[in-house]
Amino acid sequence: MPDWLTLAVAFLAFMGLIITVQAVDRYAAGRFGYRPFASSNLAFMLIPHGLLAAWLIPWWSTGQPAAARWVPALLGTSMAIGLFLILWRRTSAWIALFAVPVMAAGASVLLVSGLFGELARAGAERDH
Repeated sequence: MPDWLTLAVAFLAFMGLIITVQAVDRYAAGRFGYRPFASSNLAFMLIPHGLLAAWLIPWWSTGQPAAARWVPALLGTSMAIGLFLILWRRTSAWIALFAVPVMAAGASVLLVSGLFGELARAGAERDH
């Protein structure tokens, strides 16, 4: 597969994920009155996101998991499980099962995307 096609497919998959995240967030807000992808949840998930990245990146680069790196993985996983339980209680198990892994993998990108979305909505409301 040519590089440009791989890049185009990756970009479309990324945009599809962003659109899906926004749709799930709107659905949960309308159905349960709670937004699982709220800025506060995304900011909290930056911690497990970073801890899991600190564990995974050296493992991928060396091919060997280091014993000392299990502490960040366990801490990040326990924080993600905690948020999963909160989301499950406030929305549904299916939404929590979708939201927590997506936030753990992409909290930094989703936080910026969500903030830009909030700015766009605030600008649109001000114009009316």
